[in-house]
Amino acid sequence: MYRDADMRRFDEPTVVGIDYPALTVRQAFWDRERGVLSVGICRGSGATVVGLPTTFRVTQLASTDCEVTLDGEAFPDWSAGDAGEITIRTTVDDHHFLIRCR
Repeated sequence: MYRDADMRRFDEPTVVGIDYPALTVRQAFWDRERGVLSVGICRGSGATVVGLPTTFRVTQLASTDCEVTLDGEAFPDWSAGDAGEITIRTTVDDHHFLIRCR
């Protein structure tokens, strides 16, 4: 399988604060070469209403000087928090975010 565990993942951007079970993460992938975090979210439990407001955070970013896109379009509804952390305000639905920080 592998010889050495890739411990870098513990220092890379991380998605936290998901409003589970209303919201689930279908993908969270850090592209080291491009410096981009790809996050796919979708509705969680069957009783959850699509369109409800929700938030999640991304931690361990290199900075909070970021560009965020939602489904391919520039997305302004996020804010910087503590060092290396941003909060994204969105809705419960199928969405794809790309997060790139300088």
